[in-house]
Amino acid sequence: MGWIVSRRFALISLWLLLVILMIAPASHAEGLLEPRDLKAFDESVELPIQSDEAMFDLFDVHRPGVGRPMEEAIEARDVVRLKVVWRDHLKRRQTPRAVIGRDEHIQLANSIGEDGAARLFEMRDRILAGRYNLGGREEKLKPWDGTANSAFDWHDARIHPQSRQILNHLHEWVAVGRAHRSVVAADGAMPSGAIIGCWFDAQVKSWADANPMVEKQWLFERDDIRQPLKRFALAPGWHHYRSLCVGIRVSNLVEAMDLFVVSEGVSDEAIWTLTRLLIEHGRYLEMLLRVEGYRAGNWPIIEATGLLQLAIMLPEVKESRGWLATADRYLKEAVDRDVLEDGWQMERTPMYHGWVVSRLTAMYALAEMNGVALSLDRGRLERMFEVYVGMATPDGWMPGIGDARAGRVRSHATMGAVFTGRADLRWLGSPTLDETQLRTFGLGAIERYAELQGVMPNRREHRFEHAGYHVMRSGWDHRRDVWAMLDGATYAGGHSHADAGQVLLWAGSVSGGRFLLTDAGMCDYSLKQSVELRGQAFHNVVDVGGAMSARAEPQLFNITRRKNNGDEETDGAKEGDGPTDAAVGGVRIRHALGPGRVATHRRVVVLVPPGVGGDKCDVRMFVVDVIDGPREVELTRRFGLSPGQALLDAGSLTTRWPSGANLDLRFSDSIEHAELLTQSIPRDAHAFADRSMLELRSRLGESFSESEVPRDDANEAHVGAGRSDVRWTVMGVVEAPETRGRFTVEQRGFAPDDPMGLVQLSIRSTGEDRSELLRLTVRGDSKGLEVTMISNDPSQKVAGVIRTDRWSVR
Repeated sequence: MGWIVSRRFALISLWLLLVILMIAPASHAEGLLEPRDLKAFDESVELPIQSDEAMFDLFDVHRPGVGRPMEEAIEARDVVRLKVVWRDHLKRRQTPRAVIGRDEHIQLANSIGEDGAARLFEMRDRILAGRYNLGGREEKLKPWDGTANSAFDWHDARIHPQSRQILNHLHEWVAVGRAHRSVVAADGAMPSGAIIGCWFDAQVKSWADANPMVEKQWLFERDDIRQPLKRFALAPGWHHYRSLCVGIRVSNLVEAMDLFVVSEGVSDEAIWTLTRLLIEHGRYLEMLLRVEGYRAGNWPIIEATGLLQLAIMLPEVKESRGWLATADRYLKEAVDRDVLEDGWQMERTPMYHGWVVSRLTAMYALAEMNGVALSLDRGRLERMFEVYVGMATPDGWMPGIGDARAGRVRSHATMGAVFTGRADLRWLGSPTLDETQLRTFGLGAIERYAELQGVMPNRREHRFEHAGYHVMRSGWDHRRDVWAMLDGATYAGGHSHADAGQVLLWAGSVSGGRFLLTDAGMCDYSLKQSVELRGQAFHNVVDVGGAMSARAEPQLFNITRRKNNGDEETDGAKEGDGPTDAAVGGVRIRHALGPGRVATHRRVVVLVPPGVGGDKCDVRMFVVDVIDGPREVELTRRFGLSPGQALLDAGSLTTRWPSGANLDLRFSDSIEHAELLTQSIPRDAHAFADRSMLELRSRLGESFSESEVPRDDANEAHVGAGRSDVRWTVMGVVEAPETRGRFTVEQRGFAPDDPMGLVQLSIRSTGEDRSELLRLTVRGDSKGLEVTMISNDPSQKVAGVIRTDRWSVR
C-alpha cells in the first residue's frame, strides 16, 4: 500500500509540475522572456479586434479623399462591400505616399544597376523556394507550391529560436514585394504576377491564423519580496509580440500592404486582414509608449518609429491621430535624452547607433515627404552623423566596440551626406546612392548627392566628451597614416562591454590597412560566447585586482598642451592640426576593489605622427598607465592583436605580416610574466576567427625607489615611494615591403636637432579647481628615449623617470 501511495503522490506531483510549467511566465521554449516583455497595461483598453463588424466605426469616412463608397458601405453595415471599397481606396489614393511610389520601383531597380536588381530577384527566388537567411542562418522552410495550403509553420520548433523570431518580423514579405514591383508595368500586370500575389495572400492568412492577438492574460512576477506585480502578456505565441518585434514588424506590414495592394492574386480579404493586424499593432505600441513612458535604449525608438510610420501611412483610421501624437511626443523625448550632446546614441556602440540613426532618418524623411511636422530636434539628429566623421579610420572603418563588429562607415556616411549636406560625410560616402539610401530619401536624392562635392575631413583628433571616446589619427591618408582610439565610455547597459581604458590601433599601407590592436566585437547573441565577449578578458584594458571594468567610473582627461613659445592649447580636437603635432588622450578610471578599497588608474596615450623625430614613415604610440591603490594588487595588461603572425620575445612583441603594417610593441622591465594566448572569436553562427591576446602580468608594489628627477623647473617633484605605479608601453608601426617576408631591426632614435623635444603635455583634473595632476614629457635623441612622469600635486607621489636604450621599429 505504501508503494501505491508513493506512486500516486509522484504522479500527482509530476502533473502539478507540468501545469506550473505550462502557466509560468517563462514557459516558452525560446527563453526569450525579459522584464521589458511583460508590460503593465490599462485593463480598460481592448487590443484585439473581435470581429469584422467591430471595424465599422474605426474609419474616418469624412477624411478628404476617402470617398462616398466607403461611407455607404459602413452605413449599410455591409462587410463584404467595405472590404472591396477599402482596397479600391488604397489603390487609388494619392496621399499619403511611400518614399518610393508604386510607379517608381522599376526606375529604382535601374538606378541600382544590374547587380543590385539581380540581388532583388535572387532573394525573391530563394524565399519562394523556402531558403531563408535569418540573421545569418540559412533555414530550409517549406517551399511555395502555388497553392494556399503550402504555407509553413511559423512556430516550427525545428527552426533556431532566434531565427524563428526574425522570421516573424516578416522582412521576407517586403523583399518579395520589392522584387515584384520592380518588374511590374504601370498598370499592375506582369507575367506570373498572380503567382506572386497568391503567395503573399497565403502568407498573410497563415501568419494571422498562427499569431492571433488574443485577450489579455495576466501573469505574476515579483520585483520585490513584498509586492506581487500584475503584468500583461499575450498567448499563445505571445513572445512574437515582444514590443521590439512589433515595432519592426509593423513597418514591414505597412510597406508590404503598399507593395501588394494593387497586385493580381491578392484577395480583398488579405488586405482587410493586413488592415486589422496593423490596427492591433498600432494599439499595442501606442498603449505601450503612453503607459510606460520614457525608456532608455534602442527598443522604444524602434517601437515609436514603427508607430509613426503606421500613423502617417494609415490616416484613414481614426486612432491614427492618437498614434501620431504619441509617437511624435515620445520620439522628441527619446532623442533629447538618448542622443548625447556629441551625437552618440546612449548605448555607445556603432551597431545600435547606426540602427537608431537610420530608423530616425528614414521616418523623418517619410514625414517630410507627407507634410507631417515632427517635434524631434533635427540638429541633434544631424549630430548623430558626426560620429562617423569622428570615429572613422582613414580607409572608412568603424571599430567594433560594444555589441558590434568592425564595419564600413560608407553607407551611413552617404545617408548623412544626403540628410545634412556635409562635404566631409560625402568624402567618406559611396560614389553613388545604393538601394538603402534611395528607399530612405527617394529618387530625387540622386541629383542632390551628385552635386555635393566631398572634402576630406581636417580634424586629426575628435574627443567625444559625453560618450567617452577619444580618437587620434596622424592624418587621413589610408596608405600611410595611423588611427588610435582611447575608450573612456561609461558602461551603458546590456550592449556595453567591460572595456574602460581600452586602446585600439589601426595602421594604413599601400597594400591595405589593418587593425593592429583590435576589439573582439560581438557575435550572434544566441551563442554562449556572446557573454564572454562582453568581459574584460577580451579587451585591451588593464585588469586592476580583478575589479569589474563594467562597474568602473571612467572619465576622459582635459588635455592642455604647451607650445614651444609657452602658450597653451586646450583640447586636442581642434581644426587644422599641424602635420607634426602629437595627438594626446587620457582617461581616469576608478575601480572599486571591495569595501573601503579603491584603485585609481590613469592611462595616457600619445600618438606621434610620421616624420617626427627624423623618421619619414614610422609612427610611435606611447601608452602610460599610472595606478594608485593597495600595493598587493595584481595587474594584468591586455593587448588584442589581429589573428596570427605575432612573435613574443623578452620585453617585446612583434608581428610578421609579409605586407602591410606591422606592430613592434615594447613593454617595461617590471613585467613579471608575459604570455601570448589564442582567443577563438565567433563571427557568426557558422564561422569562428582566432586572434592573439598578449597578457602582461605584474603587481602594483613599489616600482621605483626614491630618487631625484632632473629638474626643468621648480615644480618637479621627487619620485614617490608610495603605492603608485608607472607602467608604460611603446608601440611602433611601419609598413612592411610586400616583396620581403622577413624584416631587419634597425636602431633608430630621434634627430638631435628635433625642435619639439617630441611632445609635452599636461593632464588636468576635471574638478572645479582644475589643478594639474600629472605631466608627461617624452624626449628623444639619437641614443634613445626618456619618458618623465611628474606630479605637481604633493599628495600625488607618482613621479618617475623611465629610460630605454632599446627603442626600435620594424
